[in-house]
Amino acid sequence: MHELTLINGHIYLDGKVLKGVNKYHIKNSANGKAELRVNMVVKLAKEDTSESKR
Repeated sequence: MHELTLINGHIYLDGKVLKGVNKYHIKNSANGKAELRVNMVVKLAKEDTSESKR
């Protein structure tokens, strides 16, 4: 299982800061649970279409 931490407005996953986070919102519910919504920008890896990989 992974550990998600909020410290001073920064979001950490397993002790490493998540880069690209624009904003986040935590919504608490009456049953003691919370919903975390994160708006972030990520880079997607380019798909390797070279013939050597086929």
